[in-house]
Amino acid sequence: MAKHLSRQVGDPQGNPVRFRRGWFWFLLGLMAAMVAAFLVRTALSPAQVRYWVEEALQKAELPVQVEFSEVRLEFSRGIFPWFGLVAENVSVIGQRSCESLSEFTVDRVAVPLSLTHLFRREIYVSHLYLGQAQFRYMPAACEPAPAEENSAAGATLGTPATPPAASGVQPVRAKQSETKKFVFEPERLKKMAEKYNKGWSQLNTQVARNLGEILIERLDIVDGRRPGLNLQLGALKWSPATVNDRREWHLKTRMKLAGDWLDSQSSSSFEVQITFAEQTTQLNLEGNYKEGKINWVADYDWSNHRVQLDLQQDQVPLNPIIRMLKDQRIITNDLQPKFVWLSCRVKYDGLVSALSSQPLQLEPCSIQGDLGELVMKSWRWFPWREPIFDPFVVELKELDLHKLVQIVNRTGLSGILSRFGLLSGNLHIENPNHMVFKGELRNIEMAFSNRGERGKQLVPRLVGELTLNEDRVLGNFPEVELEQGEFKGQITFNLDREFRSGVLQLAIDRLGFHPSIQKLMVGGTISPISIYGQGKVENGEISNWRGEFGIREMRNERWTLEEVKLTTDLAGGKFVSNTKAKRVELPAASEYYRLARPMFLDEKGLDTSLIFDRFSGKLQIGRGEGRWDKLSASVLNRVVVSSSGKWSTDQKVEGAMFVDFPVLKLLRWDITGSWDRIQLQPSAKMLKDLARRHPEIRPPDTLEFVRSGEILVQEISTQGVEKLKAIGQKVIETARKIIPESEKGGELNTANPEDTPAAPPTQESNPPVLEQ
Repeated sequence: MAKHLSRQVGDPQGNPVRFRRGWFWFLLGLMAAMVAAFLVRTALSPAQVRYWVEEALQKAELPVQVEFSEVRLEFSRGIFPWFGLVAENVSVIGQRSCESLSEFTVDRVAVPLSLTHLFRREIYVSHLYLGQAQFRYMPAACEPAPAEENSAAGATLGTPATPPAASGVQPVRAKQSETKKFVFEPERLKKMAEKYNKGWSQLNTQVARNLGEILIERLDIVDGRRPGLNLQLGALKWSPATVNDRREWHLKTRMKLAGDWLDSQSSSSFEVQITFAEQTTQLNLEGNYKEGKINWVADYDWSNHRVQLDLQQDQVPLNPIIRMLKDQRIITNDLQPKFVWLSCRVKYDGLVSALSSQPLQLEPCSIQGDLGELVMKSWRWFPWREPIFDPFVVELKELDLHKLVQIVNRTGLSGILSRFGLLSGNLHIENPNHMVFKGELRNIEMAFSNRGERGKQLVPRLVGELTLNEDRVLGNFPEVELEQGEFKGQITFNLDREFRSGVLQLAIDRLGFHPSIQKLMVGGTISPISIYGQGKVENGEISNWRGEFGIREMRNERWTLEEVKLTTDLAGGKFVSNTKAKRVELPAASEYYRLARPMFLDEKGLDTSLIFDRFSGKLQIGRGEGRWDKLSASVLNRVVVSSSGKWSTDQKVEGAMFVDFPVLKLLRWDITGSWDRIQLQPSAKMLKDLARRHPEIRPPDTLEFVRSGEILVQEISTQGVEKLKAIGQKVIETARKIIPESEKGGELNTANPEDTPAAPPTQESNPPVLEQ
């Protein structure tokens, strides 16, 4: 610098510096650099580079179509020198549409080039950078027709088509131990190994010589057959490595499931690493799915085709997974779990060829949540065999039956059960068509109602057994515990899988309810009931029933029934009941007593109560109509009461009541009105005879029975009930004078048989009653 810059001694300090010849060479070099830069930019312009790239792609004759919006050479990245090729908006599209319509797009591709290799006429890419990339698979335009169309076409060619299955769920028929077609045959495994070895050789010769590592900022994998779901691979890195003098290639990425199928927080990132070695491939996946944890390890040996699997997932929520599958109609829409988690471990260690006979071990596997817990023990899964698993046991722990019914989108017996209870026990699974459950159901609550009032019977424990055999479900419940009640007997049924058709059988010796339920049912107390019968279930309802009910005693403030037996029959929408009771008592304070007492005139011994012995009758109920027939009983062992009648859809009631004394068969009362307002009126014949023989006496016109909240019995007449008693007394006295004694025990018979109503049916002296 001293040669070009100098200052004479004694010169003033402010004098300018004098340059020598060096400035000329500086300007000359600057001009040469500008000219060189201009020539490089002209020779390596984007248009020229684009021409070279397109020409190279054309000569390569690739099976795909490569397009890009811009390609150029860059010499720096920011302030740092960098030399490489950059392409914008690159897309790679498959040309053979019948095989694939796949498309790969990326917004930016950066290829750094080595000048040293370029001088040697070689291209070596140490790093390949890709920005936001997407791989989209679309169904081919000329895919085969669906199976339904193929089957229909086959039918037109003379091949008999398979008839469509009936509507509803069809049971999966379990076969005997039968091997499916095994996809991993020895020849196929050999070809797979050959392809892997060939790919490994090319990877370590051609690719390793020209390419170092590949970095992708983000890669989205989208399947056109599954819209709304995509697989995101972030920070993907493909790179070589040397471990223990052994060449390896590593693929590392952060994987995430996303899309419309899953909510925004359904999937966290999974750390994925795949290691490719000369003879082995290893997969490691670890991460969280919402609150669940997943850890998968898989190792495959290409030399002997040995595979090692250890797939473990803990507390993985099932709700997002099943909702995803349901939205895509992969599973039924019935499943609606809410708070359910799955924990399971799948293990296998053996040859791939042994998968046809050696099972995958699933142990332990459990489903937990607010619904309860299911634990599957010793589950051995055979993917290529029928049946696909060996018999195993599922342990149920405190399973909430109500929530289980909600999961499968069923209402259940919600009208009968207000609380379904907790299910515990063991489910033995032989195959998909044969299962046996033995266990108990605790804390059930049964709902009862009567005229707007409701009550609940707690069932602390129900023990039973369910068996699935092909398409039938067999049930047996021998033990039922009732709070302040009792049960002794057995309940069995044989129904289809949907519990909508089959047979129900009851053999109950004693069934007693809680005192509050007894009061709700009869307004008082009822002794344990015996029930024996069989019913047919169709479309979820009992269509036919035949059985017997026996009750020792029912009692309330209005009436008492003793030793009651009901023989019931339901068929064709018509219900028939034959009822017998040893004794029916109406206390004097009862409204029913006030209604019935005037019909017995001044008969002695009825002041405190009205007692009917050997009560029997027949009740028939059809669609909107019914009738009672042959209803009869005796009072004081000498007065016989009988009745018959009917009602219609508009609740209109018509009938007659006969009261037959030993010496007089005259009293007939007509029954009219409706169920809420029943009227008893003396018959026209009775009034005519009384008017002819005793014109001075006028009986009551009507007695009315009203049910509106409180039960009321009122007399609609200008006369009182006492005058009716006087009428009866005078009628009896007159009859005794004019009617001679019979030859049988001094009893009196009516003089005019045609004037008397038909005699009631004869009664058994001791009607049978169910043994208690």
